[in-house]
Amino acid sequence: MTLEFEPPSSIDMIAAALRADARDIEVLANSLSTKLATILPPGMLEVTYEQSLKDRIAKRPKKAVAIRVTTAERTLTIDRRPAGGIVYQINQIVRGVVIARREVDLSDWLQALAQELANLATNNEKARDALSQLLE
Repeated sequence: MTLEFEPPSSIDMIAAALRADARDIEVLANSLSTKLATILPPGMLEVTYEQSLKDRIAKRPKKAVAIRVTTAERTLTIDRRPAGGIVYQINQIVRGVVIARREVDLSDWLQALAQELANLATNNEKARDALSQLLE
């Protein structure tokens, strides 16, 4: 079974599937790490966690504070600021160097991630199968 991922309908469906878990950064990080682990090649997804001493003593789990998805041409990051708030950023990369940084809203960030997933699925059978399962 071969699936074609053509913009915009498949990209919108991917973004909607990801947006369902975007209530906060911890839920989004957990959702992305489990869902994307099967789609993305190793090393493309990085989730940064923090745990305070108080949380360690109480044996509470670590909290996600940042998500980074790295592709050949872009880095998509979600970062929780220490003073509060969440920053969604898309960085343009040329030959391994960031040439542009752009802060966006969650919707635009998820749309960019969906585009990257669709691009990956067109060239990678394993990613295509995993993405099909995500959309079911």
